[in-house]
Amino acid sequence: MHCKPYLKLFLSAFILTLFSLGATANPLKQEDNLLLLSENRVWKLLLGYNAAKKSSIISKSFFLSDSGATDLLAELNQTITAFGLPVIEANNHAQCRYRGRYVWLQKKILLSDYGIKAIECPDYDTFSQKKNLKSVSLVFATGYLGNPASYYGHLLFKMNSKSTKENNLKDTAINYGARIPHNENMLAYIFNGVVGNYPSTFTPKEFYFHLHNYSDGELRDLWEYELNLPADATELLVAHAWEMIGVEHNYYFLNRNCAYRMAELIGLVSDKPMTRNNLPWEAPQSILQRLNKAKHNSIAIIDKVKYIPSRQSQLYQKYIQLDPTEKKSVSTSINNIYSLNQPEFEDQQYKSQIKILDTLRDYYRYLVPLDELQSNKNYNEVLKKRFSIKSGEADFIYGSNNTPHLGHSPSYVSAGFTSSIEHGAGFNVRLRPAYYDQLDTSYGHIPNASLSMLDVDITRYDTMTQINFIDFIAIENLNTNRTKLPGDNEGAWSILVGARKTNNQCRNCLGYIAEMGRGYSIGNMPDTLLFSVVAKIGAQSEKITSDAFYGGIDFKANFQLSKKTNTLISISQKNHISSGTSQTHINASMRYELGRNLDVRLSIDKNVATQTALNIGWYW
Repeated sequence: MHCKPYLKLFLSAFILTLFSLGATANPLKQEDNLLLLSENRVWKLLLGYNAAKKSSIISKSFFLSDSGATDLLAELNQTITAFGLPVIEANNHAQCRYRGRYVWLQKKILLSDYGIKAIECPDYDTFSQKKNLKSVSLVFATGYLGNPASYYGHLLFKMNSKSTKENNLKDTAINYGARIPHNENMLAYIFNGVVGNYPSTFTPKEFYFHLHNYSDGELRDLWEYELNLPADATELLVAHAWEMIGVEHNYYFLNRNCAYRMAELIGLVSDKPMTRNNLPWEAPQSILQRLNKAKHNSIAIIDKVKYIPSRQSQLYQKYIQLDPTEKKSVSTSINNIYSLNQPEFEDQQYKSQIKILDTLRDYYRYLVPLDELQSNKNYNEVLKKRFSIKSGEADFIYGSNNTPHLGHSPSYVSAGFTSSIEHGAGFNVRLRPAYYDQLDTSYGHIPNASLSMLDVDITRYDTMTQINFIDFIAIENLNTNRTKLPGDNEGAWSILVGARKTNNQCRNCLGYIAEMGRGYSIGNMPDTLLFSVVAKIGAQSEKITSDAFYGGIDFKANFQLSKKTNTLISISQKNHISSGTSQTHINASMRYELGRNLDVRLSIDKNVATQTALNIGWYW
């Protein structure tokens, strides 16, 4: 009986010995471990591999192996070998040049097993703010209709230092963009951008450069998404951004653009991929929507969102917060700058004086070209008066409910029923890959504007299928005089290229259309009411004829009845130049938002004949 405890001990030792012998008999070889590691999703992202198992990076110098662009394991083996080479010049050593690979690999394998000793990387340490980096952010600049490559907005990767200031303008921002030849003509620019003929790369610059360019120069609001990541995940993002500087891809405006590359970068630390390889287009706003759902180790990646208004938005938001007396003083001062020295201004309260002067300062910053601002007499008078009174800040509040990641997805498809006396009842389908129209909510894009590309609308009747329109590109920008102050209006403009049926009565009468217009628009400050008039010239016909050319005018009224309901009424008059005939087109449309990515639209359209349509739409 007393021997049983010893028997149990012996049996336990025997079993453990067997397991130990079994474990050492078939050890996981180093090469097997590296093979598994080379198939890791993060390793593929570090090398720029796509779904076709080939890297999209075109810089041959980025790869250490001759077959590195197509062989993940070969590049991994060569990388490990390079990490163990003697140090000749530290900054050029593989551990420093390929810092993202090094940061990731040191957490996956024991580098000392491969004879690798860590070295110092002075240039990288300076870039990464080794002891002063607080966090990283994605910065979104809203769309800019003055440049086709910026229609949908732009993304930057920003490194935030531990500065006590709210905005450290010297923080490094990483931009991804195409290298475009100087004075490239527009047709070549669009063609080469679509087919991927431009090389592109990541470039670092201080954040104030981009703030000046986007916010001051192009009047684009910025949204900063600061990321909630642990130190090791932040280090990996910064290290990979470092090793990608100067490394080239082919740039495609529609999909492999700044949005896609920034999504690849964030994908290094997200639990799930951030890119969608099966889509023919990619928009920055889609990346922000995915970022809003993204997690790192099951924790939400977004920490906080910060709104940075453009100088135009700053003016508008300040002006709307003035009381009637203050607004009158602003208007009076614009017409007579020396009224700032009159008793009417001097008698106002101190805080009102500051609000008036700060609004005037932004008014001139908005209207006067930046290179002429310092020499502008009125602007200098405002500054002189501002410095003459005691210091203090106006109690203006900046804010916006137009947060990009809360908006609808950029692509749209709808289906519904249409009816006309001439053709009877029909089933209608519309597909718009991108992006928004005047009835849409304006999250993340330009208010009072429309931008659509490859927009197709088709109706199936009992006896025929009719294409109503194919808009290759349709842009309308209605920049309103929202403050009613002198000069606060850049005018409305539009451009349309595509094919449309000539009227609602004809059958199979799809004809090309090319049109452009300039005009004027006016609206109220909360953007609930908008009127515009635009003079247009263009050509529309089933075939090229002299009678295809026309001149005309469009009247539009846009009413925002509620946060979910928009109504648009349009009256278009065309006068054909050769025949002298005219054509009137009237449309009334209403959109009701059922959800962020769901709406219902009702329209009545009279163009020779009248037809009505009711459609359910989904944004995706």
